Amino acid sequence: MTTEEFGAKLKAYRQERRWSLRHAAIEFGISHLRLSELERGISRGTGHATSPSRDVVRRMALALDLPTDFLLELAGYAREKPELPDDAALLLDMYRALDDAGRALGLRLI
Repeated sequence: MTTEEFGAKLKAYRQERRWSLRHAAIEFGISHLRLSELERGISRGTGHATSPSRDVVRRMALALDLPTDFLLELAGYAREKPELPDDAALLLDMYRALDDAGRALGLRLI
């Protein structure tokens, strides 16, 4: 997938949630200018293709409620947990994002 194709998918996921560019940027922990570049797949400064780091992709996946491996793969990275189906990987991602109290509660509920 090209950087432009990834950017178009990212924009579609953002728009499905009815998030403005600025709101999504806050959720992802990046500037709105950087998010705009990623959605276009082109750096404003250089005019060359640009893509997010693995860390940014992880933050995007959590904010969008998408499996990290799914979004990493779309961004051109290797999956971190290739043996898990997407729904199981999403649950693991959500569990890891919890604080200690949230993890303890989650385990008690299971």
